[in-house]
Amino acid sequence: AIKMLEGERIYECTKCKHRFQVYPDLETGNCVQQPTSCPSKRTKPCSGTSFRYVEETKVCHDYQEIKIQE
Repeated sequence: AIKMLEGERIYECTKCKHRFQVYPDLETGNCVQQPTSCPSKRTKPCSGTSFRYVEETKVCHDYQEIKIQE
C-alpha cells in the first residue's frame, strides 16, 4: 500500500518574521520537530524562540516499502 510521508513544512519566527523549512527526522518516525531557535542569517542574528507553522505549506511524498524474500 502507498503511504503519504511528510517531506517538510515552513515555520515563521514570530520575532523577525523569517520563514524557513523544517524537515522530518527519520530516526523519530518521520516526525517534524518544533524548531528551538531562529536560523536567520541576517547581519544581526535573531534570538527568537517562538515560531508559528505557516498554513498550507506542508509537502508530502508518496512512500511505498517493498520487501523481497528469497
